Amino acid sequence: MTTTTFDWAIIGAGPAGIATVGKLLDAGVNPSKIIWFDPHFTLGDFGSKWYNVPSNTKVALFKQFLRSCQSFDFDRLNHSATLFTLPDTDTCELNIVADVLQQVSNHLAAKVTTQHTMIDTIKHLNPDWQLSSSEGTVTASNVVLAVGAEPISFDYPTLTVIPLEIAVNHDAIPHHCHADDVIAVFGSSHSAILAMKNIIERTPVNKIINFYLEPLRFAVDKGDYILYDDTGLKGTTATWAKESFDQFIPEKIERYYSDQNAIATQLARCNKAIYAVGFQRREIPSEPAIHYQDYSNQTGIIRQGLYGIGIAFPELKTNREGISEYRVGLWKFMDYLHRVMPLWLENA
Repeated sequence: MTTTTFDWAIIGAGPAGIATVGKLLDAGVNPSKIIWFDPHFTLGDFGSKWYNVPSNTKVALFKQFLRSCQSFDFDRLNHSATLFTLPDTDTCELNIVADVLQQVSNHLAAKVTTQHTMIDTIKHLNPDWQLSSSEGTVTASNVVLAVGAEPISFDYPTLTVIPLEIAVNHDAIPHHCHADDVIAVFGSSHSAILAMKNIIERTPVNKIINFYLEPLRFAVDKGDYILYDDTGLKGTTATWAKESFDQFIPEKIERYYSDQNAIATQLARCNKAIYAVGFQRREIPSEPAIHYQDYSNQTGIIRQGLYGIGIAFPELKTNREGISEYRVGLWKFMDYLHRVMPLWLENA
C-alpha cells in the first residue's frame, strides 16, 4: 500500500466538489498537488438522485455558477445545450443543468489527480491528514469534504418507505404508488410539496396524509433580495401549492399538524411513507473522532486543514429581516467559496 502526499484533497464530485476544485485552480494551486475522490464522477447525488427534479433556481444563476470559475472554461462548453437556450428568468429540470455540469466535471478531472473511490477513514497526523480507501492511503495537507447528505427518515416499521429521490422524480413515482395506497408525507418544504404534486398528477393513489410542523412558505422577490430564499417554495412547485392549498385542498390530500394526537389517530390509516423533513450529512469515520456538527457555518472550517462545503456543511446567513437560513444551491456554494477560499488558502 503506497502513500502519496498532496497539498489539497477534495472528497466528493457533486456540484460543491466541482466548485471547490475550480476555485483552487483559479487561485493558482498546482493541479498536480490536487487529488479528487469520488466513486463515479457523475455529479454525486445531483446526477444520480435529483436528475428529474424541477429546480427552484432560475436559469440565470446556473449560468452565473458556470461563469464564476475561469478553470471551467465557460466558452468551451457546448452552448447548444438546452440550458443555454432557456430564458434567464425560467426554472428548469436539473437534468438540463447536469448535462452541462458533467462537461465541467470531466474537464476538471482531466487536470488533477483523481481516484474513483470513496474515503473510508480520515486520520489526523498533525499537521497533515491521512485518507484511506480501497485504493490505498493518501496524505494531504488540506482536505475539503463535499460529501453530501442523506434524507432524514423516521422509524415507523408498519410503513413501506418510498425514498425521497423516488417521490420527487415524476417518472419514477408512478411505479411505487397504487390505487389502494394511503401515503403519509412528512414535511412542508419544497420536497414534500413536490412529492405530493407528483403523486396527485401521476398516480391513482387513494389518499395522501400530510404531517407538517411549519406552515407553507413562499419565496418572495423583494427586488434586491429574496425573502425565504432557502426555505420558501419557488418555481412550478410554488405555483402548484398556491393553486392547490390557497383555497381548496385537493380531495385526496388531508393535512395535519404533526403532534402526538395526529400521529396516533391518522398514521394507522397509512401503508406507505415519504419523509421530506430535511437532510443529515454523511460522515466519514475519523481518528481521533471529529465532531462534524461543530464546523463553522461562517467559514467552513472544521479543524485546521479540514474544511466542509455543500449541503453537508452549508453557510448560515441572516437576512436583513433577522431570519437565518442555511444556503443550499449551486450558486450559493460558489458564492460562499468565493468568500471563504482566501481564508482557507491563507491558513494552508
